Amino acid sequence: TSIVGFVEVLSPDLPREELERYIAILRRDGVRLMAVVEDIGARSRLLRNRLNLSPIGVPVPALLVDLAREAEEHWPDALVSVRCPPGIPAVWADPTWLRQILWSLLRNALRFIPERQRSKGVVLSARQRQGRVELRVQDNGPRLPGDYREAIFQEIAKLPPAGGRPHSGLGLGLYVMRAVARRMGGDLWLEVPRSARNGARRAASRGNTFCVRLPIDAQ
Repeated sequence: TSIVGFVEVLSPDLPREELERYIAILRRDGVRLMAVVEDIGARSRLLRNRLNLSPIGVPVPALLVDLAREAEEHWPDALVSVRCPPGIPAVWADPTWLRQILWSLLRNALRFIPERQRSKGVVLSARQRQGRVELRVQDNGPRLPGDYREAIFQEIAKLPPAGGRPHSGLGLGLYVMRAVARRMGGDLWLEVPRSARNGARRAASRGNTFCVRLPIDAQ
């Protein structure tokens, strides 16, 4: 509705500042709409067991840098930094789906950070642990309660707002992304600090970290 509405009022005669604001809204809602369509399509393929994956060795540093650049193009007021130590091996994954998983997590992180805090940034990082590679998306937004750790990955999760995050933004996308990560021999989870495992009492604390663990490319 917002996309159609703003397209109808666009005109070269609008003041430049107002025109740029409308274009930014169209870009934001266009990204959201694409995400919804992609999630629904992926869910359909999962249910029919027709999700085709073509894993190859994917270089991690280049992927993270590319995602950071793309995010800053969509959210010019945001800071997205990359922390990837030397020697991180390539991961064995479908490159298109891996990018989509990380982009979905990054998009959610930036979406739920209040605008005044986006300059504090989101961190994309990688580390090698137990013979696998963990790709991490860490934000500075309101922390989700510890008891949301598994519920947010359910296909249908009815959750009350927590720390300023509406439950409508958490659900099908995370369900699909975890399912795809597991099909690639990995996993996806929300890392909950010990200080946040007591439930909603700690919801006001800052920061969430989503982790994607994937096998290392053996070739």
